[in-house]
Amino acid sequence: MSKRLSERIRNSCIVVLFAAVIAYCALYGRNRRTAEEINGAEENVEIREEQGQAAETGSAQSGAAQESLPDGFCDIAVAVKDETGTQQSRLYIEGDSCYFFLPSYAADGESITWSYDDSRYAIDCGGQDVRNGDMLAAENSGSVLLTIGRQAEGEGKEYQLTVMRSADLPTVYIDGDDFRCVDTGGRTDFEGSLARLTEEEYADLPTAKKSYEFRADQAWDILGLGESSDWLLQANAYDLSRMRNKLAYDLAGDMGVPQAVRSAYADVWIDGEYMGNYLLCNRTGETVGAQDDDRGLYTETLEEQIKGCDSEAEYRALGDVIDLESFAQMYVLDLLANAPDLDGAGRLGPAGDGSGRLCIGLARNYDRAFGNTQEAWIEPLTCFAPGVGDDLFLCPYFRQDVRTWFTERCAPTVKAYLEKEIGDCREQIRASVSMDEIRWGASARDSYRYFNNGYDTFDDAVRYVAYYLEVRCELLRQYFDAPEEWHQIEFVKDGSETCESRRYLVRDGEKIPEETTAYLQELYGCDDWLYEDGRQCRMGRPIYGDMKLISHTQEPQGQENVTEDAVEQETESAGYSKRFVIFCMLFAGGLAGLGGIIAGCVGTGIVLGKKKRSAGHHSSL
Repeated sequence: MSKRLSERIRNSCIVVLFAAVIAYCALYGRNRRTAEEINGAEENVEIREEQGQAAETGSAQSGAAQESLPDGFCDIAVAVKDETGTQQSRLYIEGDSCYFFLPSYAADGESITWSYDDSRYAIDCGGQDVRNGDMLAAENSGSVLLTIGRQAEGEGKEYQLTVMRSADLPTVYIDGDDFRCVDTGGRTDFEGSLARLTEEEYADLPTAKKSYEFRADQAWDILGLGESSDWLLQANAYDLSRMRNKLAYDLAGDMGVPQAVRSAYADVWIDGEYMGNYLLCNRTGETVGAQDDDRGLYTETLEEQIKGCDSEAEYRALGDVIDLESFAQMYVLDLLANAPDLDGAGRLGPAGDGSGRLCIGLARNYDRAFGNTQEAWIEPLTCFAPGVGDDLFLCPYFRQDVRTWFTERCAPTVKAYLEKEIGDCREQIRASVSMDEIRWGASARDSYRYFNNGYDTFDDAVRYVAYYLEVRCELLRQYFDAPEEWHQIEFVKDGSETCESRRYLVRDGEKIPEETTAYLQELYGCDDWLYEDGRQCRMGRPIYGDMKLISHTQEPQGQENVTEDAVEQETESAGYSKRFVIFCMLFAGGLAGLGGIIAGCVGTGIVLGKKKRSAGHHSSL
């Protein structure tokens, strides 16, 4: 082998080795960046979000330094005069807009005047300087430019001022322990001192707009609702229509329920701040004289007596123990409203006639009734588990009482409400609801649209309540007229500790719509339904009897969950595979290089040996 050839082999091996090193560095660096991108993506996003939030916070703080007043109620107010006194209504600020909320009795002119510390603030309203005690010149239907500045700073901020006034509703003022109710003419209906005022809300669904319970040291009669020492200001915070509680209470009263809740709408101010549209409720009818332990009156013995009531004699004997009329009334109202059944906590108590019989009263809240809960858009779907009412309805004599009461009292009352009462109520509270929307309509505080089946306006929500009442009433009319032609399909969520249950009313021989079963499968998170004995139910067939169906979720087969750890391991495995290939390339290159060097050395030695032998031969000659 020539020296030139060995040098070429050695140089080629060195080039291959150098190229392999460069490829290794490039691919390893790429793999490392890929792993960092996958494993640190969330961390990088969080860092960017924190940086963005810090920048926004800094910007907000910079802007806040230029603003005169924060959002919410401030200490600038108007004083509203009535026939016997004056009440404050504080200015409400939201962004670049501000609002004065006025009661229905407020009149233009000297009855509405500015009330603020003019040594602290300088106010320009519509180009006119305003002083404490000046009349409020803004019109209810329009808005004016309001400039508020601090006297010490000499600069102000511009707001668009809107003055809003309620209509046709009484007003409730609570200042500390002082309670005062003013009617629509500005006359004091009632005033007194509160013994207690407490907030009330759903434990599972808290709201920014609170309901309030208040108690007096003696019985009060407010707005002619009857004497009581226990009252409730109901927020209706999950009801865009604000009508469902009022509708249930008034329907019960007009149908002849003896201890129905009496109620009236009112605008409420607490310590000068407008709190919104409320329903003032007399609690006497709601509690039915029940105590905390009265639920224990419904014993196992009574339950067995109800379930075994088949004959007329047994039914009459049962009437000596429970007030059958109240149970029939509430059974109908609960089904009509699609609200909790008769064994709901706090609704059972002794009848008010001194007989000692067990009586059933109204539920406390109906603001999620009449189609307001999500699943109630399916009108034949009853959204509460079977209870006492269903046990009683198995008795033919109770069914006859239910049918008679529904036909004679319930159906005519519902018809009158659909023709007039709901429309009148809508117009009565419209102006108050408009103020309530401003007060609580911001996305951070708005709970009205949590249910309401996607409706966004007050008018649409009211129309849906009327529609639902009409459809549900017709369904019950058909059901009560011929209950033997109908079947109840109870859908139960498997493993639910609260016995989550929905029941669908279907005529004999008809099918359950696919949209109903599809919705319930989505609601329960199941794949199909099983009979109580474990057999699979094939949906889409005609129904010929009552049945209970249990939700069932099929076990996944041959599927592996893809987790972040799996992705990370897959990434690392891919990285190791690439490194192994590169290592093989380097190893091969190294061997080739070493072989080239050895070959070069051997070649060189042979050449030198030949030259040496050649030189010795020439010397001997």
